[in-house]
Amino acid sequence: MLRPPGTTAVLADPHEIVNVMGMDGWRYMLKSSQGLPVEFFWQVPPCVPATCMETSGGEVGLAELEQALQLYPDCPALAEMMNYPGVLYGSPAVAELIQSAQEKGLSVEGHAHGSGQNLARRTKLLLRHFHVII
Repeated sequence: MLRPPGTTAVLADPHEIVNVMGMDGWRYMLKSSQGLPVEFFWQVPPCVPATCMETSGGEVGLAELEQALQLYPDCPALAEMMNYPGVLYGSPAVAELIQSAQEKGLSVEGHAHGSGQNLARRTKLLLRHFHVII
């Protein structure tokens, strides 16, 4: 529950809505959060769809990252990179999206699974924040 003397800001990853609605969902979330008594910091969800084995209502790649940043230049981060196989096995599309976000000064949120060599690969890509570490 958000209350004026309590929560003042939310760092949000709109993955689910963008996964279903694509960039229309991104625009909806931005518009819906305007004028509220709490400040939203929207991240761009990079895994839409989450993997190539999933069907979704949208897709986020370099063009959509650019579009999102034009709509919301205060974006702090590329949200949770759930496609850890794409990171682990060096998917060019995943690496390109991460590199582009970093060049724009965005933080990149990771999704860690496992340890050791897997973590070393993620570290090479400079994923410094991890949603889950097991």
